Amino acid sequence: MYLPNPHGVIQALDAATGDLIWEYRPAARTEGNGVQRNIAIYEDKIFATTYDAHIVAVDARTGKLVWDTRVADPKLGYEYTSGPIVVRGKVIAGITGCSHYKEDVCFITGHDAGSGKEVWRTSTVARPGEPGGETWGDLPLSLRAGSDAWISGSYDADTNLIYWGTAQAKPWARAVRGTDGDALYTNSTLALDPDTGKMKWYYQHLPGETQDMDEVFESILIDSADASRFSRWASSASSGSSTAPQGSLSTRQTSATKTSSRSVRRQAKFTYRPDKIPRIGVELEMCPSTAGFKDWRAMAFSPQTNALYIPWR
Repeated sequence: MYLPNPHGVIQALDAATGDLIWEYRPAARTEGNGVQRNIAIYEDKIFATTYDAHIVAVDARTGKLVWDTRVADPKLGYEYTSGPIVVRGKVIAGITGCSHYKEDVCFITGHDAGSGKEVWRTSTVARPGEPGGETWGDLPLSLRAGSDAWISGSYDADTNLIYWGTAQAKPWARAVRGTDGDALYTNSTLALDPDTGKMKWYYQHLPGETQDMDEVFESILIDSADASRFSRWASSASSGSSTAPQGSLSTRQTSATKTSSRSVRRQAKFTYRPDKIPRIGVELEMCPSTAGFKDWRAMAFSPQTNALYIPWR
């Protein structure tokens, strides 16, 4: 039995007795650089991310370090807060720490499981001159912050796609960051090819987010009678386009600050009520607060009850 513990190390325990077999402790490069939230196992290796933006692989039998890859510079604010998943021999992880302005953006990377070599990197912010880049207006790359990918994604073998959530744009309020558009690909689910990182489609849950309604959370894959769906809330797992995203199959309103078109199946699009968009010098009441409804505590689905169980904040 393998598990990350609260002190940022990986431990192997005898499943029958609980005795410690081995322990891996990451090198003390920076303060608080331990293993983050979850680990992944593939073949004879265990994979983890660290607070200081490294991905590591250790031998599952001995706990010895096999490889250690620095993915980004922690001095720029980059870090990991959740671990990777492994798909078809690729170790895939999403970076965070993108509230710091710099000449780069947040991203998701795929690495060769045997060597740790980076195979692909997909930005979670549309760059100037690229598809979707105009949704940030004329902001330069250095001011396009946010879209952190700080919760681990999911994989669907039937569609051979990984689904990864992205966080809100930063600063949260449009009036502060200087955008009126959708600010792609923030607050979205990205469907990526695990072999190449190519974005097959995206769905933006809340375009132009402006009140810290973070949509980065887990994607739960659900097989149902009418479609293969993932829920956050629920969208088609195999359809969509990076230029013309499909809408949600079903929604449930949880906020007094948003509205939805809802008129045509697959075309629902959430928008803010005009009186709930923050403006400089104008007092605003909103529900919920920037604390939101749901944090990183994961929800679950039961096929027996056909129900989602969601921990509300």
